Amino acid sequence: METLEAQEPSVDFPGFLQEAIKHGDWKEAVWCQNSRGAWLASDVYTYQFKYERALGRRWQEYSVTYYLKFSVAATRVLVYMISCHPSR
Repeated sequence: METLEAQEPSVDFPGFLQEAIKHGDWKEAVWCQNSRGAWLASDVYTYQFKYERALGRRWQEYSVTYYLKFSVAATRVLVYMISCHPSR
């Protein structure tokens, strides 16, 4: 999550996740297997994260598309992060 951490001020991951779910685009529902071998029904979202960087004397805007897969446990409110990565 270098892009988030490099921001001034840095973007905290829980806040990023809330924004991505609230303002991202739902793509599809998929089955994913976690590292323990359990299968989880997951939702896939795409989220355009925009940030600015100084480029000499001017600011340049950049955009990164993040893909997020997550599941919510049936027994309690829990976001189980499976993956979150840039499109590249």
